[in-house]
Amino acid sequence: MQREQFQSLMLCGLSLANFLLFYLTSILLARTLSIREFDDYNVAVSTVLLLAAIATLGLEKYALRSLPTLRYAKDWPRSRGFLLFSQRLILTLCVVLLVFLGIALEGILAWRGSDYHIAIVIAALYLPVIALFQFLLEVVTSYGGQVKAVAIYRLLFPLVLLTLNALVWVSPAAGDAVSAVLCYGAAWLIAFAALLALFKRQTPNLVWQAKPTYQTKSWLLGAWPLAASGLILTMFAQTGIIILELNHPNESVVSAYALAFQTGTFVVILATATNRLYSPRISELLASGDFHALHATAKRRFLLIGPMTIAFLLLIFFFGRSILAIFGPEFISAHPALCIVAVGASISTQFSLAPTYLHFTDRSRFVLTAMTTSVVFSLVLCFPLSYYYGATGAALAYAIPISILYGVLRVVAWRDFSRLLHEN
Repeated sequence: MQREQFQSLMLCGLSLANFLLFYLTSILLARTLSIREFDDYNVAVSTVLLLAAIATLGLEKYALRSLPTLRYAKDWPRSRGFLLFSQRLILTLCVVLLVFLGIALEGILAWRGSDYHIAIVIAALYLPVIALFQFLLEVVTSYGGQVKAVAIYRLLFPLVLLTLNALVWVSPAAGDAVSAVLCYGAAWLIAFAALLALFKRQTPNLVWQAKPTYQTKSWLLGAWPLAASGLILTMFAQTGIIILELNHPNESVVSAYALAFQTGTFVVILATATNRLYSPRISELLASGDFHALHATAKRRFLLIGPMTIAFLLLIFFFGRSILAIFGPEFISAHPALCIVAVGASISTQFSLAPTYLHFTDRSRFVLTAMTTSVVFSLVLCFPLSYYYGATGAALAYAIPISILYGVLRVVAWRDFSRLLHEN
């Protein structure tokens, strides 16, 4: 228990460092790039992250469920097969998505008569590295390297990103969206090299020595609900920026919302960091039927995340204007959007293990139905609300559906778990 609490605190500390480093990078870019260049950078990053969520096909999340079980059963051939199959499929999907993006981007820009956003094209070229990174991150986590893997993701990557952008800033050449995206891609390459080395060390030697066996149909059936869930959550996070750009091209409202969203969703980083620790644990406890230990684990996480979430909301409500002012006076107007986003993000963070539990107990269909309904609701709201109310409208389109979604998932998961707890 003490080791688990220590790891949880370490992961939260790395998340805080991640937030601060990314924040410094955003401040640097907001103050050195023009509004239009900063918009291009944010849209490019949102686009490639959305594509990465599709390219992994949920296999990274399925690794958290399957690899600990295969390791417990000493099924090294299937472990090796899963790793090889997943990496090949992810790379193939990346190529397909890059072709699709090129065709779609050309068509949309020609239809709207807009300028060509070269930053999006450059960012997309790093898609294979980003997608493979996301997969290997969860593989290393599954094999017990949570803290080391998250240190690369949450500390090394943003530190390199900040350093590279700072070097561009002090160089004689003026920075623009293209240079910012190149720094973004270079940071991913360096972080990927470090994670790849860790992956080779952390994976048991017996996996490398085994002759791979494949269960591709079973893996795809198990992964696709997780892929759909991940894509939907990414759509929640990224489509607001993209829709704002469509409704208000080359206006400061896009950058204002991007900064408000980045600030307001900081608390989500705590959820994703700690969930990497707790998801494999949930899989093991469900497999062993130890529901009392599972209840104790969930309670410890709740007591860890709860006070942090409350403190975060208080900080946003009382000091949010001052935080936004760091980026420039033109961004202070996004404070209402910041508060709205923070409320929705806090609710999703507090209940973020609910969909994981439901997926692991074969209730993926319900989770996907609820998530799909919510993201459609979000998109329907976002187009008119962001058109008429700008950043505040986009924030409402994010916060209302995601709050309802996680509230419903929490109720359903708790009812099911209470039944199993009483039966055992």
